[in-house]
Amino acid sequence: MLSSPAPDFGLLFDALPTPHLALTADHTVAAANAAMCQWLGRPVAALVGTDAATALPLAGPGPDWQELLRALGQHRRELTVQLHTPAGLQALLLRPVPAEAAAELRYVLALPAPPPTAAAGVRRQQEQFRFLSEFIPQLVWTTNAQGQPDYFNQRWLDYTGLPGLSAPDPAWTTALHPTDAPAAAQRWQLALAGAEPYRAELRLRAHDGRYRWFLVQALPLRSAQGRVSQWLGTCTDIDDAKRVQQRLLAKDRQLQQILGEVPAYVATLFGTEHICSFVTPNFQALLGGRLRVGWSVRETVAEFQEQGLLDLLDEAYRSGRTLTQPARLLDWLNAVTGQHTRRYYDLTLQPLLTEQGLVQGVLFFAIDATERVQAQQRSERLAAAGRRRNEQVRSMTEALPLISFSQAPSGRIVYVSPQWGHYTGVPTLAGRGRDWRSFVHPDDLAPVATSFARARRARTPWTTQLRLRRHDGHYCWHLVRSLPVFDAQDRLSRWYGSLTDVHEQQELHERLRRSEERFRFLTQSVPHIIWTADAAGRLDYLSPQWFRLTGQNPQDPAVLGPEAGWQLALHPSDAAATRARLLTALQTRRSFMMEARLRRRDGQYRWHLVHGVPELGPDGEVLRFFGSNTDIHEQYELQAELRRSEVEFRFLADSIPQLVWTLEPDGTPSFLNEEWQKYTGLTLPEVQQHGWGTLVPEPERALAERTLGDNVRLGRVHEHENRLRRAADGQYRWHLHRARPMRDADGRIVRWFGTSTDIDDYKRFQHEVEARNAELVRINQDLDNFVYTASHDLRQPIDNMGGIFHELVRSARFDDPEAPALVTMFEHSLEQIYTTIQELSALVQAQKHNLTAAPEQVRLERLTQEVLHSIGEQIRNTGAVVETDFAEVPAVEFIRPNLQSVLYNLLSNAVKYRAPDRPPRIRVWTQRLPAGGTQLTVQDNGLGIDLARHGKDLFQLFRRFHDHVPGSGTGLYLVQRLVQAHGGQLEVESQVGEGTTFRVKLPNAENGAARAE
Repeated sequence: MLSSPAPDFGLLFDALPTPHLALTADHTVAAANAAMCQWLGRPVAALVGTDAATALPLAGPGPDWQELLRALGQHRRELTVQLHTPAGLQALLLRPVPAEAAAELRYVLALPAPPPTAAAGVRRQQEQFRFLSEFIPQLVWTTNAQGQPDYFNQRWLDYTGLPGLSAPDPAWTTALHPTDAPAAAQRWQLALAGAEPYRAELRLRAHDGRYRWFLVQALPLRSAQGRVSQWLGTCTDIDDAKRVQQRLLAKDRQLQQILGEVPAYVATLFGTEHICSFVTPNFQALLGGRLRVGWSVRETVAEFQEQGLLDLLDEAYRSGRTLTQPARLLDWLNAVTGQHTRRYYDLTLQPLLTEQGLVQGVLFFAIDATERVQAQQRSERLAAAGRRRNEQVRSMTEALPLISFSQAPSGRIVYVSPQWGHYTGVPTLAGRGRDWRSFVHPDDLAPVATSFARARRARTPWTTQLRLRRHDGHYCWHLVRSLPVFDAQDRLSRWYGSLTDVHEQQELHERLRRSEERFRFLTQSVPHIIWTADAAGRLDYLSPQWFRLTGQNPQDPAVLGPEAGWQLALHPSDAAATRARLLTALQTRRSFMMEARLRRRDGQYRWHLVHGVPELGPDGEVLRFFGSNTDIHEQYELQAELRRSEVEFRFLADSIPQLVWTLEPDGTPSFLNEEWQKYTGLTLPEVQQHGWGTLVPEPERALAERTLGDNVRLGRVHEHENRLRRAADGQYRWHLHRARPMRDADGRIVRWFGTSTDIDDYKRFQHEVEARNAELVRINQDLDNFVYTASHDLRQPIDNMGGIFHELVRSARFDDPEAPALVTMFEHSLEQIYTTIQELSALVQAQKHNLTAAPEQVRLERLTQEVLHSIGEQIRNTGAVVETDFAEVPAVEFIRPNLQSVLYNLLSNAVKYRAPDRPPRIRVWTQRLPAGGTQLTVQDNGLGIDLARHGKDLFQLFRRFHDHVPGSGTGLYLVQRLVQAHGGQLEVESQVGEGTTFRVKLPNAENGAARAE
């Protein structure tokens, strides 16, 4: 077996045609070839053995050489840095060279970054395609010819929440509504089979589980031979147009429901037999229809006699005085369900007088007061629970195995936990003239100050690492995290942070970095095939890269022997030319460069650049030849890819139902899609020569041209609305024009991409919505007038009765010993009627307030304390304990008065309906929902509600489920209306005798705003 002489790697390294330099793991220059010395303008003696920071000065701010080598050792990926050279700033490519038998870094190979090739054009076209697909306001997806997805734009991924191509079934039809999916999938298969465009209106599921209507379109992209090579699909949101009518109808039904509700159980009973002439629907529902018009209550409702109500009716009728009984316990039987309802009612029995002042009947007026008592009980429990909760939070904070602190908005430390004193030996930062900076390593002060200043400006969480001096003088690494907290006006009010000891992790990382080996076979790291030939042109060495590429056996003597087996890896068409070129170089004693194809081990031929340099003796004769082969196959393929990408970009622009255009950096039009030219009737040369201003009506032209010109000049995102003339009929239609600049790596604008979207129908629809809103305002005004008139008409007879009664009290004499009590009851009844009228007016005003007030950021802790203060007397009287925890979600977006009403009703009900055998205990907390949004929970240990019995009536107006406390039955109805108006959901869980939990689920701010529209 023939043996080859050991190659001279130093000579081979120096023979490389491109500049190369090798660094050791401790950033020292180990070797540099002649080309690199010439590139840097320094001799080899001034480079080898020199520190990298001296030999290769880095340009601009950024990581130093120590950080760069650490990153190369960790990630094993190439990096590109900017370098100061005699020719100016140059890009230097750093390539890690790991040890063969270990995972440590041994060398770093430095060479000039390759110049831009056709790949840049391809990438630019791909970026343009991606940029446009991400820019247009649609969900974009593409599939192959068989309908299998190969791309989803970011809008699709953000909307659906699906993982895209990594999903088990990435088909775009997986997000369809179950009702729409079968027909849509069938039509899609028909479109694939017939290569026909696809169009349908479907519902797509968003990431939060909700569905919206979309116009789905797909067009086939054909190759030059006319075969379908790809499908391009878009989904345009049309949900608002479909749902706006539903929202308007819902508002109409809401107004009708408010007008049809009566805030009490009311009946009018005439004559001494108390014949029913009128009864409210809710009273009929309560009794199962037993209180019938034209019949005496004595015959139809036995409870009137059994519970003493007939005696009260007789007394009111006989005396002509209004009788009241607050919080009277009544037991009603529902004739339909057979169920009994025991609740407390505020009763008013008011005589009905003729024009001559004679009593002709009695008005029976009952208001459910059960929730009022229960709310008072729960409020008292909440107050006690809140105080206890504050003490628990502080104890938990000081028990954590880390240093916690808080800062003023300026960064000044205002609190530090006791762990600080245990670690530093200084119990507090106050006094002694000490500052926290004195405990930080001097080398870390400047980076820490810079990063915190950046976080303060951005008002974002702050995270960094620093070394902190321990009580024994030793510095240890700590991880610092601090979160900003804002007040109701979105002002920065406090920073809350922690210091965690990470010193052991840092030391371990440093030991791993120092353990990397220092040296690895240099020539084997070069990304080229290295070869040498003798003076006769026979190859006598091939680097391992040759054998890895070709699959030939490095132990086969025929490869480098007289048979020249290496030539078998050459393409048959290139073999003769390669041999001839090498012989010519030997004869002329000059270097050569040529292109040839080499067969890879899988049989594929790849293009390589072959470069050879002769080594000349003292007499000029050729001693040896040193050469390299560089893979340049991608350059050939990138040319074809560049042309294909350009076709795809133009096809996409011509396929979407919008006017698409691009501008040069100075604003000159460079592309107009087919839809633009079809709509305007102008071609690109015509627009470039005469401009596009003639398409805009004269009154709007100057503003439209000036706005686009200013945005292009300043590099701002362009957005403007104006009308454009349609060439087909000369009609002017409103369009929304949007454009964004595409920038290169240095931030320079290379092109503007813009669209013009027809919004004429939307504009017309907007006018219709404004007209409908005006009609709703008029209806609201009519509703206000109705409430005022109703309250005024109710007050008038009550005022008359009050005056008559006071005159009777002043002038008449009563022998009955119960007369003073009855007088007091009558006065209380008058006050209760006034209160009922006011609550009806307040309920209507609360509904109206939803349409006019704007949501804001509401701090829950502050608002809850305000509500607890307003019911403080009830809390104190019942001994209620209230616990609050808003750490996870401190604030929500809500109409502040509405949220205050929600909390007031839930907390006051929790106190009012307390259990008689235990003090009220109330918890209020917030948490984030997995699907997005916030949940506010109010939990008590009160009487509870029988949901199986009363669940369907829980949120109905004037429904009450406990009769031992007074109430009007409007609280939970109002809470439900306010939460739904904000786009939220109210849920309840309750166990009789154990307590009740209310969960208010609120959407994110943008989702809630969309639902509330």
